[in-house]
Amino acid sequence: MAAEIHEEENSKDNINIGSTRTRRFWCSLSDLNLGGNKIGSDGAERIASALGMPECQLQHLDLKDNSLSTASAVRIAESIVMMSRKGIVNMPSPQPCIPKTKTSLLMSLVLGNNNINSVGATRIADLLLANDAAGMLKTLDLHQNNIGDEGTISIAKALETNTKLTTLHLGANSIGPEGAKCLGAVLQNNGCAIATLTLYHDMFANRRALDAKES
Repeated sequence: MAAEIHEEENSKDNINIGSTRTRRFWCSLSDLNLGGNKIGSDGAERIASALGMPECQLQHLDLKDNSLSTASAVRIAESIVMMSRKGIVNMPSPQPCIPKTKTSLLMSLVLGNNNINSVGATRIADLLLANDAAGMLKTLDLHQNNIGDEGTISIAKALETNTKLTTLHLGANSIGPEGAKCLGAVLQNNGCAIATLTLYHDMFANRRALDAKES
């Protein structure tokens, strides 16, 4: 099941993570688009809590354009990291929809335009490291988050060992020479799984990364 929730539907009364009704909702939901909903820190916390629930079957999460704080973005990433690091574990199944084994099922995460900056990007790099062990994340969108060289270097270093991520969007992130150099180097690694990389509005990084891919 896919859900696209608009701003007028997004209220505290409508998202009670602990309720039976909400647990059943997460049990059947595979795609969630909350882009441009101004969910704020409270909404981000609720999403993060849901991601850690055994019932959660979410595969695609879109939270772009929500003006999230760095802390909120980190909280969401940490929930996915914790689930991924648990790997496959034995779990009771009080409801038929809850698997007996559980790991992160998330395949795509969109956090574009959310003020994540370099601190948030560094923590999201931890997600990439954990995901390589047990997760399924293949697409990560961090466009327009001002992650700069520091955040880009953290992401690039994580890609040195991550073999599952195939699509990465880093456009409009103020990436300079150092970040571009590190990103270009990882693209030359034969073990790098990235097949699609976008770097619009970062012309220096775009040229450097492209040169590395073609070499």
